[in-house]
Amino acid sequence: MRLTVRTMLAWIDGVLTPSDQAALGEKVAASDVAGRLVERTKAAVQNPGLSAPAPIGRGLADDANTVAEFLDNVLDDERLAAFERVCVESDRHLAEAASCHGMLAEILREPGAIAPVDPRMRSRLIDRSKHPSADVVNVQPAAVAAPAARHRRRRRTRGAWGAAAAAVVLLVALVAALVWTLGVSGRRGGDRPGDRELAADATPIPAVGQDVENAMVEPVRDAPVEVPSAEPALPSTHDDHGESLAGDAREPDRSSSAVSPDASTMAGSRPVEQGEAMAIVAVPMQPEPSETSVESAVEAPHAVADDGRADSIVTGEGGPLLHRRVRGDESAWASLSAGAVLADREQLLAPPWCLPVFIVDGVRIRLGPSTLAMLSHDADGTPRLEVVFGRAVVSSSSADARIGIVAGGLSGVLSGMLRNPAGVEVVLVRADGAATGHRTAAVIAGDGDMIWRQTTDTGAAIDQPLIGVRAETLLAAHASIEWSETDPAAAVITPPAATPSWLAASDHIPRVYGRAVESLATALAEHDDGAIEIALHAMAGDRRVENRMIAAATLAMLGDYRDLVAVLGAEGPDELSEAQWTDLEAAAVPLALARGENAAAALAEAFRAAWPEATGEVLALLARGMSDEMLESGGDRTLIEALSDGHVAVRRYAIRRLVEIAPPDDRHRGIYRADRPEAMRRDGVAWWASQRERGRIRRGELEPKE
Repeated sequence: MRLTVRTMLAWIDGVLTPSDQAALGEKVAASDVAGRLVERTKAAVQNPGLSAPAPIGRGLADDANTVAEFLDNVLDDERLAAFERVCVESDRHLAEAASCHGMLAEILREPGAIAPVDPRMRSRLIDRSKHPSADVVNVQPAAVAAPAARHRRRRRTRGAWGAAAAAVVLLVALVAALVWTLGVSGRRGGDRPGDRELAADATPIPAVGQDVENAMVEPVRDAPVEVPSAEPALPSTHDDHGESLAGDAREPDRSSSAVSPDASTMAGSRPVEQGEAMAIVAVPMQPEPSETSVESAVEAPHAVADDGRADSIVTGEGGPLLHRRVRGDESAWASLSAGAVLADREQLLAPPWCLPVFIVDGVRIRLGPSTLAMLSHDADGTPRLEVVFGRAVVSSSSADARIGIVAGGLSGVLSGMLRNPAGVEVVLVRADGAATGHRTAAVIAGDGDMIWRQTTDTGAAIDQPLIGVRAETLLAAHASIEWSETDPAAAVITPPAATPSWLAASDHIPRVYGRAVESLATALAEHDDGAIEIALHAMAGDRRVENRMIAAATLAMLGDYRDLVAVLGAEGPDELSEAQWTDLEAAAVPLALARGENAAAALAEAFRAAWPEATGEVLALLARGMSDEMLESGGDRTLIEALSDGHVAVRRYAIRRLVEIAPPDDRHRGIYRADRPEAMRRDGVAWWASQRERGRIRRGELEPKE
């Protein structure tokens, strides 16, 4: 017997045969995910403060008919898989199904609770239904009344169960009365086209102990059927992460039904065998299609491009979003304006200090500053976001939202409580002095539990999960899955920790750069024909220093480091303040060095081209940093000498590296400032020189060597 939501509920309520009860118990004990789900189910049912879905809710997750059909076991395979996934991800829906299942299980133990109602009681019920009073609750058919059952707290005393059984008796009796009344009315008024007749005999409820094996889909263990995509994958990243990526705007043909089939049709087309389900007598309501909130993300809808998707829209929030526009054999970066429609496959870039937002299939995605990402869709239509480097925050108001994620060696589908934003991060790590670096990646849960199911980077089922992480795992709130390129076949789940600041405050653009972000968006919008480099070069010479900084850093992300080097090395009226220089260097240089050998070489060449040969070499060396071996072989002397260099950029790099290698105490922390006049720098140079003489310009050397 498979472990599914239905069989789990049957196991909890003890309606299985002794052998099946024992077999399911062993499976629950052997699965951490199942054990936690059982505890969540019990806690949700007992939680009086948990709200219930609206009785007239629409869509798969909130339509009360879905609960009734689920308990009747007449949901088709596709909707059953989706509904069970919603139950796994949402305590509210899980408690709804579990409460109703528990009440029906109690009826199985008390067959007399559903005995026929005598004519006198039936007459009274009909009379009260025609003349309702304030103290009488209108009882509806089971499909509509199912959500109300959530509020009946399960009590273990016999008296409480008797009250629940009485309520169900009242429900069944009124339904029978309504059936009888409608039947009389139909006979009196004659048959009319469109009238729906109710079956006189309800589908029988199986006796306790009968097999409920056929629950069809296991949401925790079994993935939906994956159809291999015939479309080529996105171009792979080279050694230089993201430097040579090319977009592919082709869109596969994917069609899907927008409206679910009528519940009564499904019930009739798939006969339910005796013992397969616990039936609920109900009049199915016509399901209504779910509403989409995508169009509300922008002020007005925009026409869909030939290669675009109507459900993939740029909101215009958080600054400009760039994409690689492909035309024939040529490609160029272009800006996407508010309301622009994304192609099925996109290569996206968020400039420094920008937090652009776009919405795909109801999932809201916010890219972090200096982020390169790839957008595509799996064969089943699930949107997939690959973060090449940088950060992204994903969220959705839909209870059954899901999104594919690729982050370094982490590849899977994230679902669950995406109302609470989740984070994705890929960091390029490079040791000082090293020519290349490696990647680390993390998928971080927000304030709610989430489900991570490992897949290939195209959404297909995996042959072998990463070591240390199950193929499908429940990721607790504030926990994370972490991966490193130094051990690519493994990953680790870290326990819940403090939410990273970039995830907790993902909507925050530094105020000092807010106007620069607006200026960048305006400049790029005027050159949305793919020639944005022209606008960026012009902006790099703007009179406002913040505009120069953001333009130079954006060009650096595109592989052009000339303006970056010029702005970093500017002196006189155009010289950056210490804080501005630090912000710009941190936003652009470490990323360029860590992306790979080609990017690092291009940056070094830009330093050499902008400065005299010796100075350019020193700047390239200081930007790259020094290893312990380099320090021991004379690098410490180079750092001390650079403190007296005639160029402020050299001095700034030198003091930064010295402070990183051998942090001074509080007394000497501010003894040297690179932007001070020479006379005011002498004492600082002398102090750092004394530290070198004592052998302290080494990492971790807090005491002088003997």
